[in-house]
Amino acid sequence: MESRKLDALMITHPKNVYYFTGFLTEPHERFMGLVLVRGESPFLFVPLLDGEKAREACPAMMIYTHDDSQDALTVLQHLLPTPLSQIGVEKNHLTAKTYESLVSIVQATETVDVGELLCNIRVAKDASEIATIKRAIWVMEESLRRTLPLISIGMTELDVVAELEYQMKKLKAQGPSFSTIVLAGEKAALPHGDSGDSGGRSFVD
Repeated sequence: MESRKLDALMITHPKNVYYFTGFLTEPHERFMGLVLVRGESPFLFVPLLDGEKAREACPAMMIYTHDDSQDALTVLQHLLPTPLSQIGVEKNHLTAKTYESLVSIVQATETVDVGELLCNIRVAKDASEIATIKRAIWVMEESLRRTLPLISIGMTELDVVAELEYQMKKLKAQGPSFSTIVLAGEKAALPHGDSGDSGGRSFVD
């Protein structure tokens, strides 16, 4: 923020919020962000449904909430000093509507896309992060080892997806990083196919 002369920084991608705060959630269509204003303490701005979870994850941080009856950015406006001439945002994550509204409420004259900067910060891994990555790899490989012997004639792709994710949970995983894909038969060559009942057929020899 200092080097780019930013008055404020809005971190809105859930995984980046998690990286900097330890609070993980998927707000879906609701607005959420870690807000850093020059000279002030950072705060989390989250949907009311996530308020208690955020307080548990970040007991030392100020948490503000908004509910579904409110316009989130109008609520945020009252929490910010204005104008904030230069702000940093994650342009790849914000919708055009949210971006335009955010720029308007803070009266920004310049925005800086900080998406690449945040990614570059996350690239450098400390020992605990490396250990977590290794643990995640082990969980996935062990889940597969446990699932493969259970696959039998008559199981569908979704049956195998369910078993894989069950094994992940048993090994204390929070969940897959993206939707689990299991494909059989002629669908097996599709890099991004949708798991289902294998086109009406189950697993065969």
